[in-house]
Amino acid sequence: MNIEAKDLSKVYNSGENRVIALDHANLEIVSSDFISIMGPSGSGKSTIMKVLAAFQWLYKMLCIRSYLKSSGVKRSPFRFRVEDLLKRNGLSGYMQPDTEIIYRNESSELRYNRRRKLQGANTLVPPQEISLEKIAFISDKRMTIPNILSGMINIRHGLFYLEDTLENFMHAWDAIPSTDVDYLGVKFETKRTGAGRRIMVVPISDATKGYSLPLHEASSGIQCVSAVHYIAEYFAHHYDLVKSINSSVVNYLSRTDSLSDFKTQTNIGDFPRRRITLHIEEPELSLFPDNQIGLMEYLYRNFFSAEERPDHIAFQLNVATHSPYLVNHLNLMFKAAETRRPINGATLNFENVNLFYLHSGVLNAPIMNTDVLSNTIENIYELYDALTETSTVE
Repeated sequence: MNIEAKDLSKVYNSGENRVIALDHANLEIVSSDFISIMGPSGSGKSTIMKVLAAFQWLYKMLCIRSYLKSSGVKRSPFRFRVEDLLKRNGLSGYMQPDTEIIYRNESSELRYNRRRKLQGANTLVPPQEISLEKIAFISDKRMTIPNILSGMINIRHGLFYLEDTLENFMHAWDAIPSTDVDYLGVKFETKRTGAGRRIMVVPISDATKGYSLPLHEASSGIQCVSAVHYIAEYFAHHYDLVKSINSSVVNYLSRTDSLSDFKTQTNIGDFPRRRITLHIEEPELSLFPDNQIGLMEYLYRNFFSAEERPDHIAFQLNVATHSPYLVNHLNLMFKAAETRRPINGATLNFENVNLFYLHSGVLNAPIMNTDVLSNTIENIYELYDALTETSTVE
């Protein structure tokens, strides 16, 4: 899989406050197990990840459509309303008259521009290339979820990615009554109440035995991490991809009265290609550096461990981040893989990672030299030394 975008643009505000996030940017991202996009605030990191997620979703639907078509369903399954999809995802403003997005997966290609709309949606994916896909997006607005659950605030319709995050969180909570968050020293436990249920935060330490508090009263870091932790654990250990897609297909056939047309030679469970993709905006939100590292090691350990899942699902993890700690920590993960000595059970293979640096509307080619991430700290100490020298002279 790879995605290519041409002439993506986005400008925030106007006049003296005008900020160019993407300036007629051209970019290409080649698939890997782990993709990290780093850059300054407002540089367009989340935009690129949302474009990738949207077209992965389109490809998923193209695979399902191809399966139904090859199974005798004559009525065209699903209409690809790309303009509506881009608007719902908050991407319409990035599309200029000459913008073009190309998503390729083996012999299949989806190509979009405003003049010719979406091309390739009517081309069937060959049976041997059909992939069962699940795409989940964890929004940077996730800190509101504990307050949504407590009834303190209502979710606003139209916040597509927050709605998607909340839906996946609720599925995860249904499947996981209790989970240890060892990198924060707590566990999440479900407590039944007269009004329903709530998530309680319980310290793991024996010194605080018997103490707990509702999730919406916990620290901002614990609240932010709750959605990432629950959703990641759910997809890594509890989610049944084949069952989910089977259910979607049956529901569609029933809704469109197409069950009598459906005559398949291949069951959903017979397709060997399966992938779960998790997109996370700013996993480091409200976390101390050590806790940021702990969260990422938890994700690496659960998604990229040496043990293959019995259902042969491949995982892809994509993050948009500001954190130099997360990016520099990758070097430790590479060394752990190279020496076959996992750190807290986690490793990453260098060849399965793509790290991009986005700055001034330009997505630089995959980089692993993280010196640029130390510039801010170096500048602070250079200024500190300069002030010290000036003070000494005076």
